[in-house]
Amino acid sequence: ELVIGDNVVSHGSLSINSNNKLETIHVGASFSPENIGEHIHSNTSLQNITVSEKHPSLTSDNGVLYNTDKTVLCKYPEGRTEFKILDSVKTIGVYSCNRLDKIKVVNLNDNVEVLDNYAFYFCSNNTEFNINNSSSLTTLSLGSLQGMGKISFINFPETLKYIGGTALQRCSSLTRIQFNGKIAPMFTDNNKITTAFGSNENDFTGGKNIDKVVIVPTDSTGYDSDGWN
Repeated sequence: ELVIGDNVVSHGSLSINSNNKLETIHVGASFSPENIGEHIHSNTSLQNITVSEKHPSLTSDNGVLYNTDKTVLCKYPEGRTEFKILDSVKTIGVYSCNRLDKIKVVNLNDNVEVLDNYAFYFCSNNTEFNINNSSSLTTLSLGSLQGMGKISFINFPETLKYIGGTALQRCSSLTRIQFNGKIAPMFTDNNKITTAFGSNENDFTGGKNIDKVVIVPTDSTGYDSDGWN
């Protein structure tokens, strides 16, 4: 157990990192929320994060860390074997779910609109990442699904509008992607498809000699032009 007192105001890079027996963290009233998902990192037995009731911008629900109005997931405990978050969540925060190595299946809530930078970074044992066609997802940010090396198929809803750099790099088992939007999503970086999907042998558009399939609606536009070509 780690108790962070109310007088602690900041934390350094990877300050709570790779403690394989740490099960509970209590966050004090003054602890900075900035980059908290990145700096509480790779604690493989972590089950619960609690927060002082006096904290102005963070709260906890069932041991999961959120912002106060519970629209942003700030940190999911890495020791859990099941992914379950509140329906109020609209943003999966920066590094909030990185390296959830014990979770094999993620069912994304329909109300989630944004996967922020490195949201599910290197969840290397995840075999299914399920997004319903009724999902509100609009944005894959920088590195948001990078390194999910065991997923073979992913389905994106018609609401998806933006794909960031490295969003799907290092997804080495990914062979099939389905887009349901009739207008191709925009790439938010200059190098476009090769940066988003990657170009080395471990990437979707890389050099591995296996069939790769992209499925799009028959009456869609944009998938054969600009960065998509």
